[in-house]
Amino acid sequence: MKKILFLTSAFVPDADANGICVYNLAKEYIKRGDSVYCIAVKADDVTEYEEIEGIRIYRVKNAWFSRFLKKYGNRQGYAKWLCRIVHFLRNVCLIPIYPNTSPIRSRQVLSLAERIVEKENIDIVIGAYRPYESVYAARKLKERYGEKLKCVTVYLDLLLQRRNHSYGQKLYEYKTGRSLKKDLNSLDLVMFPVSERKRIEKQHGCKNIRFFDFPLYVKETGDKEFDPQFDKDAINLVYVGSLDENNRNPSRIFELLSDVRSRGVNLRFHIWGNVAGVERLIEKNKDFVDYHGYIDYTYVYSLLCRADYLVSVGNKVVFDMVPSKIFQLFSTGRPVINFVTNENDVSLPYFERYDFGCNLKIYDSDADNGGILYDTLTANWDGQRRNADILFLENTPSRFADTVSTALD
Repeated sequence: MKKILFLTSAFVPDADANGICVYNLAKEYIKRGDSVYCIAVKADDVTEYEEIEGIRIYRVKNAWFSRFLKKYGNRQGYAKWLCRIVHFLRNVCLIPIYPNTSPIRSRQVLSLAERIVEKENIDIVIGAYRPYESVYAARKLKERYGEKLKCVTVYLDLLLQRRNHSYGQKLYEYKTGRSLKKDLNSLDLVMFPVSERKRIEKQHGCKNIRFFDFPLYVKETGDKEFDPQFDKDAINLVYVGSLDENNRNPSRIFELLSDVRSRGVNLRFHIWGNVAGVERLIEKNKDFVDYHGYIDYTYVYSLLCRADYLVSVGNKVVFDMVPSKIFQLFSTGRPVINFVTNENDVSLPYFERYDFGCNLKIYDSDADNGGILYDTLTANWDGQRRNADILFLENTPSRFADTVSTALD
């Protein structure tokens, strides 16, 4: 039996995408008989310590800038300009230590991790990026304990995202490149998404590196039932996730759904999640769009299973990241309508593999997206379900844990 300490972002019961990944891995290790500890981000309404499903969770308050953005980031007028000024000044001040943009919280996470390692005799530390504090702490722990402690970093998000060819971008690439070299020179194992394989192998070789597919394909038990009270006379489409003005703007989606409705298809589009910036657009289409707010993660699987069609919205800006929710969609076996917003979307091969529903390339004005959507929604699926277990073996927490064990043994 091993003792494993995860360092991560927002964790259960209110986990973000990376936190859900770590949660899946934590449950897998517990299933194998290991003891699991976790240091996560503390939200205002959660305790500093609790135990959930056998996972011992410690929390450290988020960095001041994250709390500042949460409070003022979505406001207009003076608050908007204040955020821009503070953001700029902060970026300039942090250039010498980038990408460690939260140095105070990094030290706090490291200090807590050291106490847990000493008290519980931890065998393995796994730092999940984001946040960067997890990477910083894992590296420092390795420097302190050496061969007594195995330390791993897992890049669940991209440290380097190519935006433009400015001098700022070049400085950004230089600083992140140095950070990765420090990881590779000190840590026992550094793990990257398979979508990063070509770039990482070209720039850094293969020392201490493994590539993984996101460990998000999990068959839920469905113990917690949720009845959304759908209109039984309508075709009910369900989307759970975030929408916004830039990366996942739903305007074109609403246009296509409205067009299908004009052809006599009775449908309702149900949305759960963060919709900051597109509230007015949703209100404008309320004749067929229903926004329900947020939903507890323990009820999501039950909700998805009750939909006629599931909806996925691709990343337009951060197209080189795979949305974590898609594997939960596949695990339900329901048909999925995938709105592709960028031709370079790295998640498209997963949908092509699943092949149950349709992919609508809404970035292409010449594509017959309206016709494809109409044919999909009027097709008689007759309650069909797709068993995708064999299709996504590489995306299971079990496969990820096996990869880590093999690399560290």
